Formats: sequence, structure tokens, C-alpha cells
Amino acid sequence: MRIKALIVDDEHPARMELRYLLSKHECIEVIGEATNSIDAWQLINAVDYDVLFLDIELPGMSGMELAARLRQLPNAPRVVFVTAFQEHACEAFGLKVVDYLLKPISDSRFRDTVARIQEAFENESCTLKWLIGWRNGVAVPVAVEDIVYAYATKNRTFLCTRTDRVCVRNTLEQLGQRLPSDLFFRSHRACLIRIDQIKEIRPDVNGAYSIVMNDVANSVVSVSRGRVQSLKKRLGLMGGRLRSGGAYPRNKQGEEG
Repeated sequence: MRIKALIVDDEHPARMELRYLLSKHECIEVIGEATNSIDAWQLINAVDYDVLFLDIELPGMSGMELAARLRQLPNAPRVVFVTAFQEHACEAFGLKVVDYLLKPISDSRFRDTVARIQEAFENESCTLKWLIGWRNGVAVPVAVEDIVYAYATKNRTFLCTRTDRVCVRNTLEQLGQRLPSDLFFRSHRACLIRIDQIKEIRPDVNGAYSIVMNDVANSVVSVSRGRVQSLKKRLGLMGGRLRSGGAYPRNKQGEEG
């Protein structure tokens, strides 16, 4: 997983220094910069950043105010304060930031920060219980246990439950990294299915499979030829063989019917 970063600092040399430090860590990619909190807020609402490297002394809204405002957002980026002022540290950690870096920053100290960021995301992926979907500009929490499958079309990604569908700001690749790997399977490049929500597995004439999912619409998703063997292995079907027109029915727990 490459962590997407936004740098917010009104001083150009400080932004360049952070870019240089981050260039030494392939796990983090800088995909945006801002010189003030208002521009940063607009960027955060347009792009799904994972982490914010945020100065405190900014024109207009301070970095501290922006960090507090971010806590109102679902799936808000994590914050690392980067500042020359030590006196804000207690208030900063009250906002549950990942780290508080004092300028100038040494390589060893920055490595510690990167390790903290990685640990935060690893812990999040292990305990993920909710994702935030969107419908007509309104946030809709979706429990991971309610997801039947997810799919991508054009530039949008959707989560589907038994009775509902919402748009999410994550890419399908990001969902695959965040959702439990023991429950979800990438059936092809545009679809991610929950293994225990498979109702039927049907062979296609071209060697691919079609899967009927356990939602009210009995949605049918495809498994690409290159992913068929992986799916059969996951389901314990390596010794079985399907004829065209046949099906493996499965109950909600993913056991053969």
C-alpha cells in the first residue's frame, strides 16, 4: 500500500525539505501541496489523502484549527504536525495526531515518524469495521460485515450490501488492501466479492466463472479465467469439476449445499 500524502506549509523551502525526506520512503507518495489551511481543506474534500504533513503557524486558519476541523470528516487523513514551535505539543496530541515533528528534522527522527504512520494504517486494516459511502452528498456508514461485493465502473467505486448500493471514495485497489483478506476475493480487476456471500458458482464456456451473490437482486459477477484456480483453492473445490450449465450452490456461510 502506498500512502498518499498532502504537505501543508506556507514556506516553500519547508515543503521542499519534506518532499526530500519523503522521497527516501517508497511507502509514501506526495500527491499534493497547499500553502494555507483553506486550500488544504478544499483539496482534502476532493482527494482521498491518507496523511497530512501540517505546519501549525499558517496564514488565516491555523494548522491546529484545521486538524480539529478534520475530525468532523469520515475517513479523515491522519495528521503529522511539522513545526518550529514546541509549545503546541500537548494540544496537538489531544487531537490524536500521529506525530509532532520539530524543525529542523533529522533523517532518524523522520524514519520514526514514517514507522508510526505505517503502524497506524496496519492497525486500522486489522480492526476495520466500517467504511463510509456517499449518496447525494450524504455520508452513509456501511459495516464491513454487511458488504456483499464491491465493483468499479469508469471513475467510481461502489459498495453493495444485500439491499443497498453506495459510492465510496476509495479505489477498488484500496478496498482490497483495507478489507479482511480472509473474507474478500478479487474476482477480476473491477470486482471484489465476499467469499461467504456467494450463492452459486457457474462455469462459462470460455473458462471463466459467473457467481451469483447473496443479495436481494441475485447479482451476477464474473471471475476472470486467470482467477478461477485461485477461487477454487479458496473454496476447497480443486478436486471438483463444473460442466457448462452446472452450478455449485452455496449457503450463506460459504459451505457446499
